[in-house]
Amino acid sequence: MRWLASIAALAVLAASGRAEPIQESTDSFTAGGKSISVERFETKEPSKLRTLVLLHGSVDLTTHAGSFRYSDRCVAQKGNLRLWVDYFDRLPT
Repeated sequence: MRWLASIAALAVLAASGRAEPIQESTDSFTAGGKSISVERFETKEPSKLRTLVLLHGSVDLTTHAGSFRYSDRCVAQKGNLRLWVDYFDRLPT
């Protein structure tokens, strides 16, 4: 449950500041012959701050995806490029 508190704290800290609209898109790359999806969260004019990559743990993404995406949007509001790599795409389902 600490990870959920960390996401909430990050979202609160990131929420202050710019209020530019966030652009969301999905990219992908190939690894081990499988396509891995990457969700991108950024402002139209991203600043040169940093790129933050979210590598999720083994939590249930269908249940907590909204919390992750909310924190991604808040971090992107600060001008950061936020990438969410769904590396579980490579696993057999």
